[in-house]
Amino acid sequence: MNTILSIPIALNREEIRTQLAIRAGTKAEATLERILNGVDALARPKAIYRVSYVEDRGTDTVAVEDTIFHSATMRRNLEEVGRIFPFIVTCGTEVENTPIDSDDAVQRTWLSMIELALLRQAMETLRNTIQEEYQLDHLSVMNPGSAEAGVWPIEEQRPLFDLFGGPEVVEQAIGVRLLPSYFMTPGMSASGILFPSETTYINCQLCQRQDCPSRKAPFDAVLWQSIQTS
Repeated sequence: MNTILSIPIALNREEIRTQLAIRAGTKAEATLERILNGVDALARPKAIYRVSYVEDRGTDTVAVEDTIFHSATMRRNLEEVGRIFPFIVTCGTEVENTPIDSDDAVQRTWLSMIELALLRQAMETLRNTIQEEYQLDHLSVMNPGSAEAGVWPIEEQRPLFDLFGGPEVVEQAIGVRLLPSYFMTPGMSASGILFPSETTYINCQLCQRQDCPSRKAPFDAVLWQSIQTS
């Protein structure tokens, strides 16, 4: 298991102010700057990953070493892939201690958006690290619970955590706790597999929620149909 505990923080203040529609020279800008300074001092994004190998493939299952994952989409995506990179990445628990007015819903929303920016930076660092270390040109990603419910069910979080030795080992390593609901805390955490591919796979291609603010690609009806009939 590889652990990345030193992920650089480079928050784009101008971009964050634009996203939050905060005007220059206002009291809101001063408050946001105070929060960002607190985040800079406290935040410690983290990631763990490992190299795993596909041992077998069923109709809608993939055996990764001694772990069986149930997903027709994964089976399709890993048709000709032998080596994958399971991962768990997080904004870190430390950022939760950023000084804000706890009864101010707006400040809590701002902090949540900043945590998302930290998570995205951590994910980018993780992807770049794997690409450089293993000399890979392109990596696609799958996440349990993303896209439609049956694409890769959220319940597959447990076997994914088991690849790292179980939930207790993961929590000790990077502070991410797996809840009984299979969601994670801190909330701005992500898990899944990275895998080499010649074509880009994005979870959003198999998600029909059109109003999602985090959408990165349009719903692909042709891809969706191919999964349903495979």
